[in-house]
Amino acid sequence: FAYLRAGQDERQFTVTVELVDPRNNVWGGVAGQQVVAAATGANAWSGVSVSTQDGTATFSYRGSEAGEDRLVICLDSNENGMCEATEQTIDYWRTVWVSSVTVSYEGAAVDEVSGTNWTAGDSAVDLQLVLRVSPDGISAPLIVELTPAADNWATVGFDPTGAVRSAREWTSSSGVSLSVYVVTGAPSRRVIVKVWLDRFEDGLATGDPLVSEVEITLTE
Repeated sequence: FAYLRAGQDERQFTVTVELVDPRNNVWGGVAGQQVVAAATGANAWSGVSVSTQDGTATFSYRGSEAGEDRLVICLDSNENGMCEATEQTIDYWRTVWVSSVTVSYEGAAVDEVSGTNWTAGDSAVDLQLVLRVSPDGISAPLIVELTPAADNWATVGFDPTGAVRSAREWTSSSGVSLSVYVVTGAPSRRVIVKVWLDRFEDGLATGDPLVSEVEITLTE
């Protein structure tokens, strides 16, 4: 899988062509072999590459439409530019293209209803973040980080102590809800929610695209 933003990120992958004997012993990369890769699903794409001296053939494509693609890759033995039943083929790779990520919030600390009771520093949930990805029918891992605003800030966390300020959640169009606790702060104080698409699936935001940033103001 690769989790990318439709029309913005590029899917790049490398196929290694190796010489294998009948007992599956690998003898090294094979140069000069034609490889075909194609995507079907949300996007229609195909490409042809010839393996280099180390036996690798590299492909890149950009999905203009959001959704899921299925990748088919084959060793094009007859060099006709197509993957045929008689040729060695793999077809279990997927690419998910995300069009948008939305963040909404609700709860006592943000509902703007006069007289609503909430207290910073206690063990009660003060608000809920709801994350959703588009389009329908896909899911992707998101990294969410809570950051105090540069001025007039509030301290919030995913636990009552405020020690946990980052989370990784698999998210779909139906949404996922995260409980947030206000540790220090009062009405008019602000916090920033940043969301990254974890396209490397390593749980770290480093090198991942920032897909949403929302500023929340605490209310009465």
